[in-house]
Amino acid sequence: MAGPRAIVGALAAVLFLTSCSSGTGEQLGSALEDAAAATASVDLSLAQVQEGRSTRAATMTLGQNMRDKVIEARDQASRVNADKPRERQERADALKALDAILAETLAAKDAVADGDRTAMGTIRPNLQQLTRDARAEAADLKGGKG
Repeated sequence: MAGPRAIVGALAAVLFLTSCSSGTGEQLGSALEDAAAATASVDLSLAQVQEGRSTRAATMTLGQNMRDKVIEARDQASRVNADKPRERQERADALKALDAILAETLAAKDAVADGDRTAMGTIRPNLQQLTRDARAEAADLKGGKG
């Protein structure tokens, strides 16, 4: 029978391997999923403002909160350790996508601040595409590519 030290050592090894197996792809995928949820929320909020079902103030608050969520997701992705060239490329691709999401989230917030319904209408399809792209990339990363 194994002693306490052997059991602790085995548990430490299992925890280490588990953290590695859910490593880069899982972490980057989670960051992209978080950002996709934020862009979907911003899109919905823009639609409500355009339809007169929400106030600009409420949409500005939501926009600021979602901007913060995207920044947190980007920070999370930037902290991912990428030891292999493929992982580094995946991280770079995720950061590029997150930067695009952040830029469009800020553009949406600015359009609401300006009361520019035309800009909101232009931004919404961009947000929708970024949401779809981020979700697809997250699924790829979590599906074992990362």
